[in-house]
Amino acid sequence: MAKPVSKFKQKEIKREASVELYYRVLGWYEENKKIVFGGLAAFVIIVAAIVFYGINKKQNDEAAGTALTLVLSQYESGAYLQAIDGDPAKKIIGLKKIAEDYSGTENGEAAKIYAANAYSYLGKQEEAFKYYDDYSGSNPIFKAAAEVGKAGYYEMKKEYEKAVEGYEKAASFSKDNPMNAQYLLNAAIVYIEMNNKEKAKDILITLKTDYAKSTVIPEVDRYMSIVE
Repeated sequence: MAKPVSKFKQKEIKREASVELYYRVLGWYEENKKIVFGGLAAFVIIVAAIVFYGINKKQNDEAAGTALTLVLSQYESGAYLQAIDGDPAKKIIGLKKIAEDYSGTENGEAAKIYAANAYSYLGKQEEAFKYYDDYSGSNPIFKAAAEVGKAGYYEMKKEYEKAVEGYEKAASFSKDNPMNAQYLLNAAIVYIEMNNKEKAKDILITLKTDYAKSTVIPEVDRYMSIVE
């Protein structure tokens, strides 16, 4: 008959089993610590990067907004070249640098539209197109402005299909955009240039129906007489 194991012996066996389990776990940990810490570190780095990106982007957007406010006085006064290049003496950062340094923020993207407009007013259409085409903000008014800017460039190049597509797309971003009637009228005019009077007439009818109070209606009536 086997002798009963004393309580002391039972505790000793349990302790030895625990020690053995500990060393087994420790051995697995030593073999796999790169994986354990690697995975944990990667997760921590990803989370930290997301948080940092959010904070940093907000700060950059605020900085871009401050710089944009200062330079817009030059833009609005018609000093387009100064607006593009800035005025170091007055510590005014130019639209070009704001667009480059703060690309990806809403205010940095807005600077691209103002820079494109400024280049366009100066007759530098190639430079203007680059900034219109590079816009990637979410503001529907600026998205429309970018499309119209590109459409105007294509119209100048007689690439009418791209031009009319751009004008129509510009009018689709926001129903509240007060420029929509003008954008659609531009599209109708391009269709007339393409000798596609049916398409032009459809747009002109839409303008008379949906934008009856728009200031473009006298122009609509004039072009309607051409397509009828």
